[in-house]
Amino acid sequence: MLRNGCIAEVKRVLHRPGNGIDQADFGEIDAAFLPIVKSLQRPSYFVPERDEEVLIGELIASPTELNSARRFMRRKGMECLAEAERLDRLYGAVVSRADAAASVALALPIIATTDRPGSLSSSEVA
Repeated sequence: MLRNGCIAEVKRVLHRPGNGIDQADFGEIDAAFLPIVKSLQRPSYFVPERDEEVLIGELIASPTELNSARRFMRRKGMECLAEAERLDRLYGAVVSRADAAASVALALPIIATTDRPGSLSSSEVA
């Protein structure tokens, strides 16, 4: 449990917006790219071929790795959107079942009182 907590905290610190971006050396980055670079939320991105995070300056110097990081990030985003769609469907099913159960629960007292001897029959109630 402690291990999981430590891992979660390290991930949170490493992935928080602006982590290290304010300390990045923009002197090595072409001024034409600075507005885009400054708008990025992270100082580095994962490159699958290297199996590591690579700084933006290095990615700019290697368009092949920049493309790989870009594609990886887009693929992860699409996976997140697909998972969100599945969660939306699950939520809809859960809420629909809960609504149906609530409707049945509300109808039960009426059914119970109309089926007792001496009470109104179902056809008389309607």
